[in-house]
Formats: sequence, structure tokens, C-alpha cells
Amino acid sequence: MPPSSAQARADTADELVTALDSLESLTSTDPERALASATEVEHRANLIGREDLTMRAQLVRGYALDRLGEVSSGGRIAHEVNRWATEHGHQALLARSHLQLSWFFNMIGDTPAQLEHALRGLECLDEHAPARIRADHLQTLAGALITNGSHEEARTRFQMAEDLAMQGGDVHLQIKVLNNRAFGEYVAGNAQAAMDTADRMLALAATHDFPLEITALDTVASAQMALGRHAEAERTLLSAAERSVGSRGANGEPEAQILLTLAETQRLLGATDRARTTLVRCMDACEEGGLAGVRVGALREQAELLAMEGNYRDAYELHKVFHAESEALVSAERDARARTLQAVFETDEARRESLRFREMSMRDPLTGLYNRRFVDERLDAMLGEWTASGSPFSIALVDLDHFKQVNDAFSHAMGDEVLKKVAEILTSAVTEPAFAARLGGEEFLLVMPDTSRQEAVFCCEAVGLLLRSHDWSTLIGEISITASFGVTSATASRGSRSALLAEADRNLYAAKRAGRDRAISDPTSER
Repeated sequence: MPPSSAQARADTADELVTALDSLESLTSTDPERALASATEVEHRANLIGREDLTMRAQLVRGYALDRLGEVSSGGRIAHEVNRWATEHGHQALLARSHLQLSWFFNMIGDTPAQLEHALRGLECLDEHAPARIRADHLQTLAGALITNGSHEEARTRFQMAEDLAMQGGDVHLQIKVLNNRAFGEYVAGNAQAAMDTADRMLALAATHDFPLEITALDTVASAQMALGRHAEAERTLLSAAERSVGSRGANGEPEAQILLTLAETQRLLGATDRARTTLVRCMDACEEGGLAGVRVGALREQAELLAMEGNYRDAYELHKVFHAESEALVSAERDARARTLQAVFETDEARRESLRFREMSMRDPLTGLYNRRFVDERLDAMLGEWTASGSPFSIALVDLDHFKQVNDAFSHAMGDEVLKKVAEILTSAVTEPAFAARLGGEEFLLVMPDTSRQEAVFCCEAVGLLLRSHDWSTLIGEISITASFGVTSATASRGSRSALLAEADRNLYAAKRAGRDRAISDPTSER
């Protein structure tokens, strides 16, 4: 007896789900084939009326387009699917579209938006999602944390992603996580940690006879160069350059970037002839692919090479060319970013998004408090207003006592929950124009205009009492949370942001030395 039409549709849907599972992995290694296959799956999903599978196929198409350099098209698809998933309450597609929007904003250089979508993608993810998908979300969040300067929090997420990839036995995902983690350590300035992670990646690839992609080899070489192991870096980059020939992708950028790094390595080795030859190949690849960004780097490297050879006049002239093209590139990239956003969002929405992202860039993603960037920009202006008005102006640095015990005893995730609650307590203690900010880790700042030194001390003592008396047992058992405060007020000799923060830091240190869980301010004799 032939199957019913409903059964046939169900069988087809199951086939499409299996195909999409495979295509989501294929986009990383063969975006052109993934793009063609996803288009076919999308057509078949339309025929059986499965709009959710149609949207999922569109996301695969969008990611493939991103990989092929069509960032605007990929971003527009991710945005449209995200809107559909929001309207239909489809959590899996909502999580995946936020993930791809995080990648999109990373590519156009909007790091606060990158972080926001990475966080929202993980929040939307079902707790029973496969380990592969959860690991992908965690490492995307880790990458976003790196670009926003939260390196310690990134390490925690990378470790979680690595553990999940190992549990699932997915070698490709393990290598992807290790590569991104090694690069994150390199960006953070931890060359040895980057090299240790890269070595684990190399060992894993060798064990499973897994060929490393060009980007992974570039990460290895970057760590080697940072440790001064230039000869090893040259061998690594030569291998990467050989693999990149004939497989340039959309515009040849991977090959050109590898050649630029190779030329720098050869210069540092003193092999100027080899460096010059490599730079010629790099410039040819830039001309062929229209790679203005890599070309600017190549011009700078050529100037460095001329200076190393003692040809300072030509080096100076070339450096002027580099500087002019660098300035033009910054302007062009700014315009391109605006055009890309315009292509992805409607005009009014783009304006709202721009304002929202500006506000987000000033906020700490974990607690919602203002961040160091906001403090750096706003505190100077507030001090200028204080100078004009002559009213009192105080600040307090706040540092949680022995907070490492919380992370060690319970987990960084639980530590994050404590930090959120501390942020709520700090916010409740001040009213505008005063505000609370998170400077990083467990360090916060209270900024209190129109507040005398003594009033600021009373405020901090009240916050200290709220922290001590709060019931933390549901989060961290019997551990109590206390804080030390360094309070200071602006004076004629202490009217700049740097001077004020430095004095607050000295008073905070004094509070720590005096036994913690207290507020220490300027000497009473100061006015």
C-alpha cells in the first residue's frame, strides 16, 4: 500500500532536516557547494509547506554568502530570519539567527552588537540542544568577549566549548575551538598560552590526520612569532602559503594575508631577499583581488624592509604613501559599514539600531551597568561641569572582597549571577545624575556629583551594609559578599579623571590593607 501524502511529506521533512544538519557544517569548508545545496533544500521545503525548514535553509544560504564575501546579503538574510523567528516563537531559529548576526556584526566591526547577539543566541538556545550546537554558541560568545576586552570570561566559555566538543567526539569542532582559543590568547598578549593551545591543536590534527585550514596555520605562526620563534613561523607560513595557492576563495584575501605575515617573518629573520620576493607575490594578490586592507599592510612592510636595509629616504617616502592610503582606507571602511547596515536594515530601523548600538557600546553586557568606555568619556565632562559650578564631586572605587573564592567554589556562571545582584544593589544606592559602572572583573565605580566626601562615605557604608545583609544562600551557600571602598573627592589639585581615579585607587588599597569590608576616604584635612 503506497504511503499517504502526509507520510510522504513527513519523510521528505526528515530528509531535509538531515541535509540541513550536514550543510551547517559544510558552509565552513565549502561555502559554494553549501550555497547551491541550501538553495535546493529551500525549494523543496517550500513545496511541502514547511516554512521553518525554508527559513533554516535561508540561514545556511546566508552563512555561505558571508563566507564568500557577500556580507550584506548574508546579514540581511540573518536579520529577516531573526524577525520571522521572533514573530513565530521559533526558539531554535531565533538562537541560530542571533548567532549569525553576531558573526555579521563582527565582520563589519560593530563589536558591541556582536556581543549582544552572541549573548542572546545562547540565551535562546534550548538546554537540550546538541553538544555541537551549544559548543558553537559558546565559542562564538567567547570570541565576542575577546573583541570586547573580557579575556578571562572568554577563557571560561572556550573551556566549556572545548569540553562539549570533546564529549561529542567532533574533531573538526575541537580544532575550530582550539584555533579560536589560541588566537584569543594571542590577542590578549598571552603568547605562551596561545602557543600551548596551538600545540594541542597541532597534536589533535596529527592524531586524526586532519588537515589544518589556512587560518589555523596563521594562528600557529602568530604564536610562534610572538615568542620569537621566527624560523618555525616561516616554515608554518610557507606550508600555509602552499595550501592557499589555487584556493583563494572569493577574493584571495587568505593567501595575501598569509604572504604578508610571511614577509614580516622573513624580515625579522634577516632574510631580506626572501621577504622582498614574498612581498611582490603579496602585492600581486592584492591587485588581483582588490584587497585594499592587505595592500596597506604590505606598503608598511615594504617601508620597514627599506629601513632595515638602510634606505631611509625611500622608506620615508613609502611610509607617506602608506599613511595616506591607510587614512583613505579607514574612511572607505566607515562608508562601507554604513552602506552595509543600510542594506540590512530599513532606514528608520537602521537609525534606531545605530542609536541602540551606541548605547550598548557604553554598557557592560553582563550587568547592564555603564562600562569603562563610558567612564572614560563621561567622567571628564562631568568634572568640567564641576569646575564651573564649584559644587562637591566624589567617586568611590568598589572591589568585592575575596571574590575568587566564589568562582573557585561554585563556578564562573554562579559568580556572574553574584555580580548581577551586586550591580542591582549599587544601582539602588544612587540616583541620577550619580551612576554606577563596572570597570571589569569584580571592580566597580560609583560616580557621585553634588556629593561631599562625607556623604560619599555614608553612601558606601550603606552599600556595604546591603551587601553584608543580603541573603546570598540561594546562590553561594554560606559564603558572604563584602566589599572595600576607596572614596575621594575632586579638589583643585585633583580635578582630572586620572588624578581622581588614582587617589580612589590608593584609598581602596588602604581599605584592603586595613582588613577589607570598609570605606576609606581622603584625610579629613583635605579640602
